[in-house]
Amino acid sequence: MKVFVTVCMTLYAAGLLFLSYRKSLTPLYFYLLSGVFLGATYFMVLLPWTIPDGANHFWTSYQRAEMILHGNDGHMARACDMAGWELTWCENPNLDAYSRFEQAKRLSVDETLVENYNGMDELLFYKNFNYWPQILGILLARVLHLGFVPLVYMGRLFQMAVVLLGWAYAVYRIPRGKYLLAMLGVFPLMLQTQTGYSYDGMVVLVCVNFIASVLWSRFEPERRIAYFHVVVFAALLGITKGGGYLILLPLLFLLIDRNKRAGANAIRILLPLLAGLIAAYLVDVAFAPGTLYQVEAASEGMRSTKDVFADPLSYLGLLRSTYSYVQSKFYFLSMLGAYIGFLEYVNPSHGIYLALVLMIMVSCLDNTGRTERFHKWDYLWMLLPVVIAGVAIPAMLLKDTPVTETVICGIQGRYFLPVFPLVLLALDGILPHTKEGHDLAVRRIRYGLILAFGALQCYFIWNTMTVFLGR
Repeated sequence: MKVFVTVCMTLYAAGLLFLSYRKSLTPLYFYLLSGVFLGATYFMVLLPWTIPDGANHFWTSYQRAEMILHGNDGHMARACDMAGWELTWCENPNLDAYSRFEQAKRLSVDETLVENYNGMDELLFYKNFNYWPQILGILLARVLHLGFVPLVYMGRLFQMAVVLLGWAYAVYRIPRGKYLLAMLGVFPLMLQTQTGYSYDGMVVLVCVNFIASVLWSRFEPERRIAYFHVVVFAALLGITKGGGYLILLPLLFLLIDRNKRAGANAIRILLPLLAGLIAAYLVDVAFAPGTLYQVEAASEGMRSTKDVFADPLSYLGLLRSTYSYVQSKFYFLSMLGAYIGFLEYVNPSHGIYLALVLMIMVSCLDNTGRTERFHKWDYLWMLLPVVIAGVAIPAMLLKDTPVTETVICGIQGRYFLPVFPLVLLALDGILPHTKEGHDLAVRRIRYGLILAFGALQCYFIWNTMTVFLGR
């Protein structure tokens, strides 16, 4: 593994230096190069079960592939897959966990179907769209009669390819903040999401493309294709993760054109708004296989989302204690990748902060798309989804919080990743940027900072591998 990681990092460094020498280190090329080579290292270093709920999401994808193949309820699995699962299950990996995956490669392919009740039945609430890359990879492995390990990694490979290309498309389409988006996409947590079993991959893909589409249509209102993107990704927001990230819909007010009549602006906002809401209604109510378990679930001695409406002031007090300095620091650092794998503190926090500073500095040295500035009200519409996320996401996790707790349990930093680009874009609009006329000097400094950022990401993956293999 160390040889593989070393080769990937060497090729990555060579690619960055080559693009710098050719003066072609654009945001898109940087992201694609980083996503392929750094993504490949995370693909190998992070074992399939090392992200939160990764096992449940794997079995959910597997169950749906089984339903497609045999038309049953999905609670069947190949005997070899059950044996491989029992052999390889782990949370935070060590050297023994990697060796057990090596042993699993030698398991013979046994197509005998046995009962399988692994995973969470509640995840059936989410439609196949949330898992389609993983389902497709598992289906292909099953059709080709591949063994357990190839099947597991085939699902991950399809997930990696789809999320990588989807994020790259957002980098390509967004009219400003390209470097911010490109560099955010290669932080440790994002690469873990890109290569792991989870619906988070589709969540971030849809959310970031919705943001990019709104800004594209905002700065190029005459482009019908840009507005079409807004409508499509608004509908996909409603489909993805039960429509939980429809909290991004206030961004639609960025589409207001002061040169058009109020009626035209209302229609321009209303169409994607309805697309998102109708899509959410269809998947959550009309064709839902069960209840809104995140919201409606409640058990004895536990809080419920209904408590928010029953006693709003108590909920606000609970939020205040939840977002204490210690908790907020944990959410922020885990959102970017200090806590990698199964929420294990691996990468030093000062390294994450340094990477964030480098990313912002690079963006300040880029004047692309700076011909038109944001208006004051634009910042409200950009930051309103962030505020809503801070209030609404904890509310959905009250079901996991005992009534005796003084903080809301179960919150993870990754839940805030889809709205974090809005914070960066708002900050990018406020900070000063370089002006025309200093292109050569500015480009050299920018390339130097990008190389430093890339080197830091290499350090993160090497550090992660060293920790996992060293115990």
